[in-house]
Amino acid sequence: LALALLDVAKPQAATEARQLLREAVDLAPREWQYHVDLGLAYEEFGDLKHAESGFREAARLQPDLEQAQLHLVNYYLRQGQADLGLPLAQALVDGHPHSWLSHLALGTAMNVAERYLEAIEPLERAIELSNNIHIGEAEPRYQLGLARLQLGDPRGAIQPLMEAVRTNPKHTRSEERRVGKEGRSRGSPYH
Repeated sequence: LALALLDVAKPQAATEARQLLREAVDLAPREWQYHVDLGLAYEEFGDLKHAESGFREAARLQPDLEQAQLHLVNYYLRQGQADLGLPLAQALVDGHPHSWLSHLALGTAMNVAERYLEAIEPLERAIELSNNIHIGEAEPRYQLGLARLQLGDPRGAIQPLMEAVRTNPKHTRSEERRVGKEGRSRGSPYH
């Protein structure tokens, strides 16, 4: 209910949603997902200090759970804080070497840090791993194309970008608009 209220753009509904999420956290403080939801609510309305606190608490409660850690990494990347997200993303890959999401987080962090050459290996691994489980996600392909474009290799970028469009054309079109406005992708669109 609280997250549904967040989708309504009225300030009163947003206040009610944050209050419901705060109450959920108070009732079940060890439920990591409640902290993530509260963090997302705070982030949505610009309260970044409380947002970060929610994501950090979720990661603290579940240090071995990849999803809890990914929320914190993605928060830092959305804020353009690659210096904070990059070591966490590397730790995710070290702890979950067969997870395409961990490799995607590391490659995306490298892109945000403008370390494009280093981004290629984890992004290619993310694509390989996602293909192995037959999901063929667009995001690692998009990030790989972005890295290759930033390295001045438009020919090398064509194939992953075209695969990203074929995999999820709606997501890719919205991402093209966002990147076009900002000049380059600053964060992770897969949150």
